Amino acid sequence: ITLKIEIEALKKDTEKDAVERRAKLQEELKDIQNEVEEKTKLWNKERESLNEAKVAKEQLEKARAEFEKSQRAGNLARASELKFGIIPELEAKINHSAGSSSSLTMLHEAVTPEDIAKVVSNTTGIPLSSLMLGERERLVSMEKYISQRVVGQPEAIRAISNAVRISKAGLNSHQRPLGSFLMLGPTGVGKTQLCRTLAEFLFDSPQALIRIDMSEYME
Repeated sequence: ITLKIEIEALKKDTEKDAVERRAKLQEELKDIQNEVEEKTKLWNKERESLNEAKVAKEQLEKARAEFEKSQRAGNLARASELKFGIIPELEAKINHSAGSSSSLTMLHEAVTPEDIAKVVSNTTGIPLSSLMLGERERLVSMEKYISQRVVGQPEAIRAISNAVRISKAGLNSHQRPLGSFLMLGPTGVGKTQLCRTLAEFLFDSPQALIRIDMSEYME
């Protein structure tokens, strides 16, 4: 829509740059429309495949129920037709659909962890990689992550990482905070950077902290 609006606005401009810009936008719009058309065709094809599988499963359930009913009623001819004809045919159709569904790229029969992670990521702004990575794996590699941002403070990084892991494991009091850290040292050794990196690791944003600058009271 944005491209169409810009193209319409440029139609009134006869300058060379405007004409070239309009031609470029029209070409870009054409490529996008072709891509949308291809994806729409693929989506319709996959939806049709899933619908066929769903219908086949419903028919199979009905056929099995009818088979049992026919057996009880003594209708052996119908029971034989169902057991050796209709039911195997439906089962083969479902198996074929199951093989095809494994190659689906746009639709799924069930909601996957990746689908949930994408929705949560779009809603909260948390990176998808952080959501998909297990909490245990993240905590194990905590020192490695922080060391990429903070250089020359291995002891502080190790102490903070151990404290966070202990808290996350539930070995501390639930009435106490995740951790209380007193960082001392001259300007430039990485105190603030370590806090920002820790906030980003725990809350996925270096801005997830409250900073009170008391430097004016140094004297």
